[in-house]
Amino acid sequence: MIRSKGRPRTGIDKEQLEAFLKLKIPVSKIASVLHVSRPTLYKAIRDYDIDYKRFSNVSEAEIHQAVEVISTSHPNAGETMVMGHLRARGIHVQRSRVRSAIP
Repeated sequence: MIRSKGRPRTGIDKEQLEAFLKLKIPVSKIASVLHVSRPTLYKAIRDYDIDYKRFSNVSEAEIHQAVEVISTSHPNAGETMVMGHLRARGIHVQRSRVRSAIP
């Protein structure tokens, strides 16, 4: 038996982690379910080489176009509502980018 220094590794299952991330469950929720810290979870994502992107790779023009469509059908929608509509369409972007796109 080989012993190493430091605290024992946490047993985070790769398949379970991938399933949680595929379901778009927030990392903080996954961490609390698995009883580990967020940094530990991010380290596991890196160690397992899981492709995890928090935000969609979308251009400013595409965001402006989507926000314009949402604003026409929901003229009184604010930043939070617009973000919700974008997420429902599968577009996950930073709040600042949505703010700059709202007329």
